[in-house]
Amino acid sequence: MNAISWVLLGFLAVISVAALLGVRHLAAKLARLERRLAQLTATVSQLTPAIEDTRLALREVESRHLRADDLVQAATGLATRADAASQLAFSVATTPVVRALAIARGVRRGVGALRPSRPEQQQLTDAASLTTRKADRS
Repeated sequence: MNAISWVLLGFLAVISVAALLGVRHLAAKLARLERRLAQLTATVSQLTPAIEDTRLALREVESRHLRADDLVQAATGLATRADAASQLAFSVATTPVVRALAIARGVRRGVGALRPSRPEQQQLTDAASLTTRKADRS
C-alpha cells in the first residue's frame, strides 16, 4: 500500500466517523422530537373533552340568547300595543268630557242671555263670566 492509499483510507475513516457522529446527532434530535410529539398528543387528547364541553356550552348560550331575544321582541310588541291602547282610551274618555263641558258652558250662557237682566244680576253674571274666562285661559 502506498501513501496515497493510506491518505485515502484515513480520509475515508474521518468521513465515516463524521457521518456516524452526524447520524447519531440526528437520531438524538429525532428521539427528542418523538418525545415532544408524544407530549403534544397527550395534551391534545386531554384538551379535546374540554373543547367539546366548551362547544356544547356555547350552543346552550346561543339557544338561551335566541330565546331571550324572542322575549325582548315580544315585550316590545306588547309595550307598543299597550301604548296604542292607552292613547285610544285617553282619546275616547277625554273627547266626550270636553264636549260635555263645552255644551254646559254654552247652555249656561244661553240661559244667562234669556233671563231678564237686572243691574245687580248683570254684575254677578259679568263677574262669573270673567272668572270663567280666566279659568279657561289657565
